[in-house]
This record gives sequence, C-alpha cells and structure tokens, in this order.
Amino acid sequence: MEPKDAVKNLWKKESVTLKVLIDRFGKVSNQYNIQSHPIKFLIDSEGKLMATGLGYRDWNSEEMNKLVNILIQKTGGKPQA
Repeated sequence: MEPKDAVKNLWKKESVTLKVLIDRFGKVSNQYNIQSHPIKFLIDSEGKLMATGLGYRDWNSEEMNKLVNILIQKTGGKPQA
C-alpha cells in the first residue's frame, strides 16, 4: 500500500478533484467484501452508488470523461468539459 502522502501528492500533481478514501486498515474493504484492488466507486451527491470499476482506469481519458458526464446527466447535473 502506498503511503498516504504519496497518494495525496500524486492526486495533486495529476489535478484530480475526486474524493479518495484511503482504507489503510481494510475496514471499508471488509465491510463491502472487496476482493480486488484497486477498485473505484462513483457515488452521487446523495450517496447512491452509480458505478464500480475494478482495476486500473485512466481517469484522464476521453472514455472516462464521457462515462462520468453520462452518469452526472442521469442524476440531473450538468456535464463538465
């Protein structure tokens, strides 16, 4: 597992604005029976699970940008550039 500061620095360097949960002790992984890492969840502002991604994803790709914007539109939000 990467140190917390290394993760923070990488996300800052990459200008990632998503919230990140660092599950250092596996509490959340155990609660949700996570069997694979890394895993990503897209959760709307009301806490509803919108999508799950297993394995690496390039969040800067056009494909991921389109997916996130589709999910935002489904919840009545405005897509981002």
